[in-house]
Amino acid sequence: MSQALIEKRGAAVVALARIAGVVYTEAIAAGVPHVLAQEMATDYWAKEMHPEVAVIDDQDGDE
Repeated sequence: MSQALIEKRGAAVVALARIAGVVYTEAIAAGVPHVLAQEMATDYWAKEMHPEVAVIDDQDGDE
């Protein structure tokens, strides 16, 4: 990889991390519980880093 591409990708990752932090911070400020706010930020991060991957959360065990 070229140095310019590495720097460009690094800058994009930093921007995404900042946005994920804003998602968390704003959710907390709006009264969302910590665990849910953390899940929201994590979901944003995962979707931006791997947009082709769909996350299915089957906590109830139902299909």
